[in-house]
Amino acid sequence: MKKMFFVVSVCTALILAGCASSPKAAAPVSKHVEREIIDWKGAAIGSPVPAWVESAINGDKAAFMKMEQFEGKMVLIADRRGKNENALKSWVNNVDVKGGMAKSLSDFVIAKFGSESQGSPDEAEEWDSFMSEMTSTFSKMEVNGMLREMDYWVKTRTFDKDSKTSEDLYQYIVVYSIDKSIFYEQLEKALGHIEVKNEKQKKMKDDVKAGILEAQVFGESNE
Repeated sequence: MKKMFFVVSVCTALILAGCASSPKAAAPVSKHVEREIIDWKGAAIGSPVPAWVESAINGDKAAFMKMEQFEGKMVLIADRRGKNENALKSWVNNVDVKGGMAKSLSDFVIAKFGSESQGSPDEAEEWDSFMSEMTSTFSKMEVNGMLREMDYWVKTRTFDKDSKTSEDLYQYIVVYSIDKSIFYEQLEKALGHIEVKNEKQKKMKDDVKAGILEAQVFGESNE
């Protein structure tokens, strides 16, 4: 069984999708950490790791968005890493897809729009209250109709060149999708509960909606 070596950062990598390929090194991200894939789904029968694993380790969401399979769809990639393989197998069969999508949407809004502030102290306070309502709405949003598309697992060995230590971890991934038109209806309904008091808030509400639809791919992880 061949092994795959990647030089990666220690931050969470989203697992994306694509076709199979021969093992090859990913683009260097850190000089201090090396990750080696030592086992994977299908390794026992000689199946190679799909090419999307390389995109995932490098955080290349664009490669996933280009897949014909997910054209016109919103996607959630749920991912868990750990040493307990049995616990991860159980998680794969019991993914809280609604909760995962809600958290991902809320996190996206905070990361992309949460730092914006407006005007005087009173205006800033009103703006912060508005954004708090926005993120709270998404954290409670229930997205219905997401379908399970695929799942995959790898076992990695991460070696820290500075401390000369290594760690073996399993990573399990489940990919869900929903037609963008169906998601749009639910997004509009959720945003309808948010009252806007001025043009700036209306614009932000529109920008958030457009940003979510444009992002298309969201990740939910335990890292």
